[in-house]
Amino acid sequence: MATDLVRTPISAPRDLVEVVDRLVGKRNRSRFFTEAAEARLRKLNRSRLAEELAGSLKNVDVLGWETPESTFEWIRVSREADDERLRNLWAED
Repeated sequence: MATDLVRTPISAPRDLVEVVDRLVGKRNRSRFFTEAAEARLRKLNRSRLAEELAGSLKNVDVLGWETPESTFEWIRVSREADDERLRNLWAED
């Protein structure tokens, strides 16, 4: 996120602020809330993108994705191949 800071008052339940202060300290309160907001925005953006992309492959034929079961198997095999490739790369070092 941008480093151009804006001071903005927010309202939050007292017990929430007390817990945050106890865990991260009053001097880190803004950083904590900024990081929490950034994490939430990333999650919302991922959800929005997932909704936009949902069904985008509905009318596309992909070998191995004919059924949910075959798709799961395709993913499993693909991940195993990736894991094997990484093991081989690490073994070379």
